[in-house]
Amino acid sequence: MVFNEHKRKIQSHFSHAHHYEKYALVQKTVAQRLMGHILNRYTMLGLPPPKRILEIGCGSGFLTQLLKINFPDSFCISVDLSEEMILRARENHNGSQIAFAVMDGENLALSGSFDLVCSSLCMQWFVSRKAALERLYEYLAPGGLFMASTLAAGTFEEWRESCNQMGVACAVPFYPSIDQLNAERPRSGHGLWSSETLIEPVDNAWAFLQALKAIGAHTAPAGYRAVSSSSLRRVMYYFDQHYSYLSYAVAYGWFRKAPCQGVFVTGTDTAIGKTVVSAALVQAWQALYWKPFQTGVAEEKPDHAIITSLVRRKDGKLPKILPSLLVLSAALSPFEAMLREQKSYSFEDFHLTPSCKADDVLVIEGAGGVMVPLTAHTLLRDAILKIGLPVILVVRSGLGTLNHTLLSVESLKNVGIAIAGIVMNGKPQPHNRKAIEERTGVPIIAELDWLEEGITPQTILAMSQALPAFNVLVQ
Repeated sequence: MVFNEHKRKIQSHFSHAHHYEKYALVQKTVAQRLMGHILNRYTMLGLPPPKRILEIGCGSGFLTQLLKINFPDSFCISVDLSEEMILRARENHNGSQIAFAVMDGENLALSGSFDLVCSSLCMQWFVSRKAALERLYEYLAPGGLFMASTLAAGTFEEWRESCNQMGVACAVPFYPSIDQLNAERPRSGHGLWSSETLIEPVDNAWAFLQALKAIGAHTAPAGYRAVSSSSLRRVMYYFDQHYSYLSYAVAYGWFRKAPCQGVFVTGTDTAIGKTVVSAALVQAWQALYWKPFQTGVAEEKPDHAIITSLVRRKDGKLPKILPSLLVLSAALSPFEAMLREQKSYSFEDFHLTPSCKADDVLVIEGAGGVMVPLTAHTLLRDAILKIGLPVILVVRSGLGTLNHTLLSVESLKNVGIAIAGIVMNGKPQPHNRKAIEERTGVPIIAELDWLEEGITPQTILAMSQALPAFNVLVQ
């Protein structure tokens, strides 16, 4: 492998970290916390254990050990920039279900895909984090998870403050904020970064600097010029007078690759035009249609019948409709309708059941709005998160849409749901469109005229021509 000077320094420093296990206490704690996040995410999404795991920046194997304990039947490839670290990890953990390789996590040379790609406190050493994440995303199998921890803004703030007070250039990198990290994640998959602050007691500044060197984590940012000994002593003296601890702002992130090509259509309200928009999408993309939860069939014909009557496939056949999981008579939320009809449904059984071919596109239509109750303890938002497809949010164009749209977008973003775009229904309102795009950061992908009646296949065909191609929407 050929590295630039900065990467060579990182590699060299970690290769000479002969006392890593003794001093890397925070690293061990963070690996344990990350493993907890991984297990919680698998449970929340109802995913089976990963068959293939890729670990980036394994070090001496803190996270490696936890992965093998919790996923004993998984095959794991663990890579690190440092050959010395790989040798140590191999000594600590061996077996037929694990392989180690000296490799740059930013520029991998591997074949195949992985159900889980993970990394603990490695990404802060990446030269181009956003580009690296995009490349790692490509290694995920459909429905696969990426989970990582990294240092974030606020780490070593006490040392930075000491440098600032003494007017000395600080060798601590500027770590990213949570907002920066969230802005860098792949747009088409669900995901979210959050953070916590860990406090590590230190005897004095000298002990802190020596501990960093002992674990190989003392590489200054590229372009940093070392300060004089006298300047460093002044910083150390200030630190010792004011602090006896250091803060680690640790970010934990996850994102999930969509399990198949498709979108989940939801809205800010009921009767907002989700079915018409779904029909236009099915027409535009020649897609499959699925309505997992159907209510109100006693009063109106089911939505799949509307799709069948409005969509025309290019081959002349009827659109492919996948069967609903739950069909209820009352025009209520699924939860209320089930109570009235004395039916029950376990959300644990809810999965993306349709088997789609590689070139199929699936359009899923939700029931009601984002926060509609599905069961006693779950909302439609939980179903969207579990399915793993990006959302198309259908909203009104007129008065009142700003409040409903902003709240719906906030609700989706708060749990890491990706929003591919917004469709506005009704007479175009340029001021509302501008406000929604500016305040949400989500693109308006179409503005469709609202039609109370008289919707025909020709109407849907015309609407479909105003929609972007699927690969353009999710790129």
